[in-house]
Amino acid sequence: MRSVSENSMLKGVAIVGVASAAVLAMQMYLWQAKASSRQGMSAASMSSFIIDLHSSDYAKNLPIHTVEDPI
Repeated sequence: MRSVSENSMLKGVAIVGVASAAVLAMQMYLWQAKASSRQGMSAASMSSFIIDLHSSDYAKNLPIHTVEDPI
């Protein structure tokens, strides 16, 4: 027979394990939801970023580097 303290410790470990598994499952679900929402918005957000970059004063002061065509 197991002692009372050993049984309570096993229950505690089981509760912590179940809680940890639930938290991990929620984190994975939220991570996947965040990743899938970014994929749908990436083209629009990238094009708006490019438009903002071209219209800003920062882009007007950038040096232009010409690359010669090796052919």
